[in-house]
Amino acid sequence: ELQNNFSEADIFLDLHTGPVATDYLYSSKRQQQMALSYPIENQIIIPNLFDGAGDEAFFAPWTYIERLTNTSFYHGEVYTIELGSEENFCAEQIKIQSDKLIQFLENREICERTSNSKTTISFNQKPLCNFKTYFCPQTGHVNYLKKPGEKIKKGEEIYNLTWFDPSKAEALETTIVALEDATVINHCPSGNVLNGMEVYQVLED
Repeated sequence: ELQNNFSEADIFLDLHTGPVATDYLYSSKRQQQMALSYPIENQIIIPNLFDGAGDEAFFAPWTYIERLTNTSFYHGEVYTIELGSEENFCAEQIKIQSDKLIQFLENREICERTSNSKTTISFNQKPLCNFKTYFCPQTGHVNYLKKPGEKIKKGEEIYNLTWFDPSKAEALETTIVALEDATVINHCPSGNVLNGMEVYQVLED
């Protein structure tokens, strides 16, 4: 049904927000170079496969045609755009994201900008396998040390976790460090976390 509804569209943009997040996007491998015209630095490149998501439902029929015709890109440009944090309303951030969207539409000759200024981006495109999650090892309270969009180095502290051990009647603390060089994409919006929760997501170099 979804595929039927947007089968006549040339471009499909799936707009989202994250928990406490920087802006980033998902693009299929088939349009990796085309994604560079969307002025968002952090870009996650997903396989040309259907795995249940809306953007994948959009490009799946076109990848089938591309396999039949031995064509690298036939039709059906699609991006999932993560527009930053869902927890905060920031008028300035909305303006920045609107300008980026309009710049992309201008690149596709869909609309014209009222300003000649353009966002200059140093792109960080990485495959989906580089998008890693840090899960909470213990129920407790977390102190986030790194913000979304920040670069982190392997071994660098990214958050502290404090919890109470009833058997010892004292508070315990542990520090989690980065496993690899990466860019912080988002983190949990709550300071109170449970065992197994997603705490950080990063895009490793």
